[in-house]
Amino acid sequence: MSEVVAPDAIERRPLSYEEFLALGENPRQEWVRGEALLMPPVTDAHGFAVGELVFALRTALPGRAVGAEIGFAMAHSLRGPDILVARERTAQGWVEVPPLLIVEVISAGTRSEGTVRKPAEYAEAGSRATGWSIRACGRSTRWSWSRAAGRSRRTSTTPCREATSSSTG
Repeated sequence: MSEVVAPDAIERRPLSYEEFLALGENPRQEWVRGEALLMPPVTDAHGFAVGELVFALRTALPGRAVGAEIGFAMAHSLRGPDILVARERTAQGWVEVPPLLIVEVISAGTRSEGTVRKPAEYAEAGSRATGWSIRACGRSTRWSWSRAAGRSRRTSTTPCREATSSSTG
């Protein structure tokens, strides 16, 4: 019998930056301070939330570069935020200038990465962006990343709404 792994578990593997790059392009891996973070594919709720938000942001922000899982290169990390908004597309392949907005869709296995570690890294990299951490159930939390403090701060929370169904007949 094979071992069952949580669908959102993160595997951490010590790797140099060069070894990490040799793994090739994979949107579900990041490199943080000498460790590769390898993650399984996202759930359907996560994927649909990202897709809908990318569409909404592209519609609301014409002329800005809006994408999903685009690398954000920082001094000690290469992260792939779920959604990133930049002033313009880059020729380097990864964004190296702090983005205008970063959105992370949170699941149980990535909660501390998306709400604690990543915002702190984004602030350390000089990001003054305001971002959202969003649970796929619909609960959203708006986060402000303070460059001076190097830490995140929750500014508002909207509770989950239970899905309702109606029948006609």
